[in-house]
Amino acid sequence: MSSSQKAQEVKGSAPGQSAGFARRSGARWFLGETAVGAARTHRVPLDFLSGGRWRVDVVRDGPDGPVRESRLLTRHDTLKVRGVENGGFAAFVCRAVPGRAGCDEPVRHVPSGTLTVDPRETAADPGTEVRLDGGFTIDEFGPVTDVTLSAKAPEGWSVEGPGATAAELATGRPLTADWRITVPEQPAYGWTNIPVTVAYRDPAAGATAPKLSLRRQARVFVSPPGIDYVRDLPFSAETNGWGPVERDTSNGESAEGDGGPLRIGDRTYGKGLGTHASSEVTVDLGDTDTYDRFNADVGIDEETPDRGSVVFEVIGDGKVLGTSGVMGPHDPAHAFDIDVTGVRRLTLRVTDGGDGNDSDHADWADARLHIAAGTARR
Repeated sequence: MSSSQKAQEVKGSAPGQSAGFARRSGARWFLGETAVGAARTHRVPLDFLSGGRWRVDVVRDGPDGPVRESRLLTRHDTLKVRGVENGGFAAFVCRAVPGRAGCDEPVRHVPSGTLTVDPRETAADPGTEVRLDGGFTIDEFGPVTDVTLSAKAPEGWSVEGPGATAAELATGRPLTADWRITVPEQPAYGWTNIPVTVAYRDPAAGATAPKLSLRRQARVFVSPPGIDYVRDLPFSAETNGWGPVERDTSNGESAEGDGGPLRIGDRTYGKGLGTHASSEVTVDLGDTDTYDRFNADVGIDEETPDRGSVVFEVIGDGKVLGTSGVMGPHDPAHAFDIDVTGVRRLTLRVTDGGDGNDSDHADWADARLHIAAGTARR
């Protein structure tokens, strides 16, 4: 509860018979009480109010439906509200000032908008550029003023492009910008976030009110030199026990793109495949000297933390090169490190462990191929 709000139990409340409260927000109080049993008169001492006269707007249960009534009282009075069987009331309390017809206050609508970033996720190599587009539109309750759309580069990265500004932006009118993001020659490998922010003012709030803002993040994945992730390669064949094979997310449900982060135990992975037994993913490796090793951490995803059993198999040109054995939901990740020199077709297979495929959500986390020395990256 904020410092501008206060709540207290209404005097006279009786456990099992009646319950009431008084709550303040700014200069207004909100009172209420409900009771069980026979009809009664609700009595609320108003000594928690400060001095002066107060307007009390009451909505109470009546024999034929809600009844509205108002009165003027002070902190020395007791609010008395006639009740009905198993009934109650609610009341607004505000300062009694000349011309005030009620304690209701108009609702001020805050301008709301949509901020988009494209692409949300992409991959890049060290020293290369990524193009990033941003857009902002006020959806309702515009216009807004003093609008700034900007992107910020993390340490070591650079952003070229001025962003966009508008002195005033009307409802439905888009504000767009584009940037060129340069990846450093020696970046941190993995995912890097590029925050895109829009800030604007609500004219109705006044010039001294703080700006409103929205933020979205683009993510750029930088692979270590000499690595190709299986999720980035085209599948020459694919089967899955529930929905499609997912790239960089867990299997989720039956629709495409409905998975969550890849999680095995307490670790979350940025790259990999989310599958469901029984499944097979096959990729063509091209020339027999393109890759020399395959690595992956495998296990049951945390979205099914207490059920499931699977077996992971790595198959090269029809020959089983490695197996995890039966894995359950509480087993730590199994690490594959397999020589694939000379392999033309690599298949990643998951079976149900012999007990059916209920909850068999299986992750090939950080599944990657090492480019053989002397071979140019594809």
